[in-house]
Amino acid sequence: MVASATTATILHPDHSWSFSHWTTGASVMCVRIDRASLEDELSALLGRPVTDPIDFGGSLDLCNDRGGEFARILQTLRSATGGLSGMAQLHPLIADRTGQLLTSALLLGCEHSYSDLLSARQAMTAVPGAVRLVLDAVEHDPMQVLSAADAARIAHLSIRAVEKAFEKHVGVSPVRFARQVRLARARADLLASSPEYETVLGIAARWGFSHAGRFASLYEDRYGELPSVSLQR
Repeated sequence: MVASATTATILHPDHSWSFSHWTTGASVMCVRIDRASLEDELSALLGRPVTDPIDFGGSLDLCNDRGGEFARILQTLRSATGGLSGMAQLHPLIADRTGQLLTSALLLGCEHSYSDLLSARQAMTAVPGAVRLVLDAVEHDPMQVLSAADAARIAHLSIRAVEKAFEKHVGVSPVRFARQVRLARARADLLASSPEYETVLGIAARWGFSHAGRFASLYEDRYGELPSVSLQR
């Protein structure tokens, strides 16, 4: 693979890699994107959970419309000296939202194993209206779906029917889908909060996790760290 001023190279964190040639006077700008955050963003774009790893192609053309958009967003986070821009340092919330936008631009601009679903918008057109009602309700407020009965009420279906529809079109049960969204919302609150004013238990309870140990286990499995570590960031 070749990285240049017009082509970005995507390196998988689980694969070994090295630079075999380095042009004199060249510099490289590297961006690391958290896997869980990437999968959460793709889930939001698809309207369904991501159950398999995202397998990216090797490069991103920075000269076409979508690749160029990725490059432009990236530059807003970079200062003239190569560090974090002043705006991003002074306004962490802006930096966070810009990072989310950058992740979306990567997913939409680069070929990967979910590209067909995104480009054809199959996730939006193939899902029955009843399932879409539940997906929209969860996106608006995941606390609306804490049980299969909640999903059945929103979809105007029986519990058995809504669970079968979700397994077929989404790949998981409505309760598991809502739990994944609640975990993502809890993570966002943990990262945005100060331990001086918030606690892990308080944030967990806000998103429907009443058992501290169970929440910590689910969170660590999903994001690779304990919720207390995220709160301290």
